[in-house]
Amino acid sequence: MNGKRTSEAFWPVVVLVGFLLAAPDAIRASEPESAGDALGIAHYVIKVTPTLAYLDIGATAGAAPGQSYMILREDMGFYMPVARVRVLRVFDSFSIAETYAVEAGESVAMLQRAVPINMWEAEAPRLDARIHVKQMQEKQERDKRRRSILLLGGLDFGKNVELLYVNDRLTGADEVGGGSMGLRLSKAFTPHWRLALTYRASGEPLAGDADVTQLSMELDSQFLLRGVGHAGPYVALGVGMHQLAWDSKDNLDDTAYKAGFNILGGLEIPLGGGGTSLLLEGGYQHVLDWNCIIEASNLRAHAGLGVNF
Repeated sequence: MNGKRTSEAFWPVVVLVGFLLAAPDAIRASEPESAGDALGIAHYVIKVTPTLAYLDIGATAGAAPGQSYMILREDMGFYMPVARVRVLRVFDSFSIAETYAVEAGESVAMLQRAVPINMWEAEAPRLDARIHVKQMQEKQERDKRRRSILLLGGLDFGKNVELLYVNDRLTGADEVGGGSMGLRLSKAFTPHWRLALTYRASGEPLAGDADVTQLSMELDSQFLLRGVGHAGPYVALGVGMHQLAWDSKDNLDDTAYKAGFNILGGLEIPLGGGGTSLLLEGGYQHVLDWNCIIEASNLRAHAGLGVNF
């Protein structure tokens, strides 16, 4: 690969990379939503002893000996489990329950919520403050990793870059496929949208029969179906600028710059807690032809390994 050709194609990378990494962040942590009251009629602890809890649930409210309740304290619209109690005696307007399991660091207190065990277990995934805090922490950790650097490798198919000469005159090109390598820098600007800048090299010498070296600068807008930091598919649409270079036998201009566009789809799988990612990607790249001879448009398939930060 000609060193001069390569150096000429690299200078736009500096400008675009600087923009990509210096652009202001747009992702914002979402505000926690109130869980609402999905636990039925509110019942509370009205008196506490070292081993007993008095509940404002009596026979008229359906209380019966042997029933178990979860005692909860409210935490910013969510609930923190405090203890489990079992009803011993029932009166018309209240019941007496024994405390048989207390959460670490918690204690039963007056005006804490009392909810049937089965009802709490059904609603816990949505209302448990511990689960909510964990989800928020995981989201904040994902949001911190908005940038990534990926190394890509794969194959291009269907490029007419094996040049044919008649009497030292370029007359046509045959179809050939071959290897491709690239470096991609990306940055998420919203929970589902990110911008990706890819610098790729393909053709000669990565494809054995190819005579054209293709250096490509590609800028893609990617939509992540499950959001940043989640394993899932994505789709992308973008544009590119391509340097096509070859050795001409009759000393004609051997370098051309052509515009194009990209349509991509892929699967990203975070690894190691999200610090790295595995990427599988395929798509179509259209490149304007040169003199109806060199046609660098291609189907491509790539795999990549990236670092997220």
